[in-house]
Amino acid sequence: MSHTSEQSSSIKLDDIYPGTDWWIGIKVFLSWSIPAFLFVIAVNLMNNYRSVVYYQEAVSQGIGPVLWNVMGVFGLACLSLSIIFSRSKKIAVATHKLLDNTFAIGSFSFGLLTAQVITQFPMEGIFLETWKNYLFGLAIFWLLLTVFLLNFTLWYLGYLMQWKRSLRDKLSDISLLIRVPIGLLLFCLSLLLLWVRK
Repeated sequence: MSHTSEQSSSIKLDDIYPGTDWWIGIKVFLSWSIPAFLFVIAVNLMNNYRSVVYYQEAVSQGIGPVLWNVMGVFGLACLSLSIIFSRSKKIAVATHKLLDNTFAIGSFSFGLLTAQVITQFPMEGIFLETWKNYLFGLAIFWLLLTVFLLNFTLWYLGYLMQWKRSLRDKLSDISLLIRVPIGLLLFCLSLLLLWVRK
C-alpha cells in the first residue's frame, strides 16, 4: 500500500456522503430558483407595460454568469487554502460561506435562465420544423442540466468544508507533503480560471 493510500485510508464514505443532508442543498436551490422563475414569468406577462423594460434588464443582468464565475473561482481558491491549512477554522468557515453563497446566486440565476428559456422558446412553425425544435429543446435540456450540476458541486464542496464535518479532522491528519501539492494545484487552477475569464 502506498504512502498516500495509507494517509487517506481513515476517510470513510460517511465522511464524504451527505446522506439526507442533500435535502438541505435542494431546499436552498428551490428557495432561490422558484421565486426567480416566477419573477421572469410575471415580467413576461406584463410585457405590454412600459415600466417592464427595467425588470427585463434586471433579468438579463441576473442571468449573466460573471458574478457566479468570479465568486466560484474565489471559493475554489479558499478551498485550496482550506485543504493546506486544514486546522484553520477561519479559512474553513470562509470557504463554506463563500461556496454556499455562490451556490445560492447560481440557483437564482438558474431560475431566471430556465424561465427565460421557456418563455423565449420558438413556437412559430412548430409543426413545420418539429425536428429542429426537438434538437433545440434537447440541447437546452443538457445545458440546464450541466449548469445545475456545476452549481450543485459548489454546494457539495462547501458542505464538505464545514467546520463541524469529520472530514476536516481527517484531512488535518494527512501529511503536509500530500495536502500542499493538492492545495497548490487547486489554487493554481482557480487562478487560471480567473485569468481565462478576463
